[in-house]
Amino acid sequence: MRDQGLSRTAARLRAGLYLLPSLLLVLLTVAAAAPVDPAVQRAADALRSDYVYRDPAAESLLTDAEIGLLTRDVAGTGTPVWVALLPESVLSSYGGSAHAVAQAVADASGEPGVYAVVAGPSDFAAVSTVDEHPVDDLVREAEKSGPVTFDVLSAFVDLMRTTYGSGASGPGRSTGGGTAIAVLVLVAAGGGAFALTARRRRLRAERRAAQAVTDDGDDGLADRAGPT
Repeated sequence: MRDQGLSRTAARLRAGLYLLPSLLLVLLTVAAAAPVDPAVQRAADALRSDYVYRDPAAESLLTDAEIGLLTRDVAGTGTPVWVALLPESVLSSYGGSAHAVAQAVADASGEPGVYAVVAGPSDFAAVSTVDEHPVDDLVREAEKSGPVTFDVLSAFVDLMRTTYGSGASGPGRSTGGGTAIAVLVLVAAGGGAFALTARRRRLRAERRAAQAVTDDGDDGLADRAGPT
């Protein structure tokens, strides 16, 4: 009788082991089916046709002129880069992590490349879905540009272009970490730092000029309208 009890226990254990893979598959399927934050899904859908997406509820203070400049620069990187400006509320769906938000946008999009996000006024992060294009060092370097979101994004796009895109040189343009370190050394050197600073100054000047045109146009409309 005791032997029969042991045999039955062993049989139940074997049956449980056979069912374990199916149970794990069910759990993974349920996890994968977790709903995507609507703001993330909107960004992923928009980035299939646009380089830069700004959610209507995003708090980041970028003007239309800055969005235009950023779109132009992203289009000229020579490597797949997408930028999403999202509301701060999206962070609550991903544990308060902008990096997790960027990964969620990348996963929802499904296109290989680099995804940069700004959640809220200035919470910046980027992820790469291409192993040969790590971006952690570039994110840290871009964040040194200061508290202005446009400056940080512009610096990041510049670094993407010079590291992996049309501004990269030599056979090491896609070698990953080694190339990123080399670029950071050049940027830290006098010539690299001067070139990057000059480019940022030009972008700021273009931004101010575009904003001035917008302001003049508004004043002109007000003048034509006359006193109310």
